Amino acid sequence: MENSALQIYEVSMENFQEAVIDASYQKIIVVDFWAEWCAPCRMLGPILERVVTSMGDHIALAKVDVEQNQQIAMQFKVQSIPTVKIIHEGRIVQEFTGALPENEIRRIIAEAAGDPNEDALVNADRLARDGQYDEAENIYRTLLEQEPDDSKATIGLGRLEILKGNTEEARSLLSSISEMDEQHDTAEILLSTLQFSEVCTREGGMDAIKSRLERDPDNLDTRYALGCCYAVSNDYEKALGEFLTIIKRNQSYDDGAARKAMLNLFSILGSESDLTVRYRELLARELF
Repeated sequence: MENSALQIYEVSMENFQEAVIDASYQKIIVVDFWAEWCAPCRMLGPILERVVTSMGDHIALAKVDVEQNQQIAMQFKVQSIPTVKIIHEGRIVQEFTGALPENEIRRIIAEAAGDPNEDALVNADRLARDGQYDEAENIYRTLLEQEPDDSKATIGLGRLEILKGNTEEARSLLSSISEMDEQHDTAEILLSTLQFSEVCTREGGMDAIKSRLERDPDNLDTRYALGCCYAVSNDYEKALGEFLTIIKRNQSYDDGAARKAMLNLFSILGSESDLTVRYRELLARELF
């Protein structure tokens, strides 16, 4: 392949099979059919290059000059230029014609490429659930070094910082996610869990709250505060237990505060956590 080390390269009939078809089994190949005389092509070219290089080395841009490579253009039924065809595993998975806006081009290519970090994110989430915090953090931070705007990795790292008790770091990470991002609602849920620390501190801390509860075990406000302290201390099973006890005694306590607290803890732990699965079932029994 000509200039195979580069992410952007020219191709011809001589190297098309190797540079595009064969290469598409290792990465996504964006094929730009263009010509020097084509003004829209000259507009589109730099945009394609910018988008492709920003999305990582799992995507490459192959440029085909149709004046010099009419056979390739005929083979791919190119009727007008600029035309872009996205190839993966030897077949066209997406295509468009004309100089589209950059955000639309980015969306089309991203949709065709999928999320190359998904496996790494799943692995990091599993490590975090298993208490292997350092290993999980290394993966999240590596992903963010490669793509600083990766909101899924930001969410993962923010959740991890909550698990580790680093509330300010978690707040900073989760607050950075834009309202326009699809992960924003998840970030807001996780941010709401930071109130556990505020409640625990306001009510005097773990020891003082335990003492009050021993004197007045029916006080649901005190029990709620204790659940918050357990959550802050990463003792999630005891926290869930306290909130569930409140629900058993009064489902509507403080406008459903205990139920909301449990749901927030499920968000921290993740849907596949053993604690989440067990306590979600216990919660359902009480509510339904």
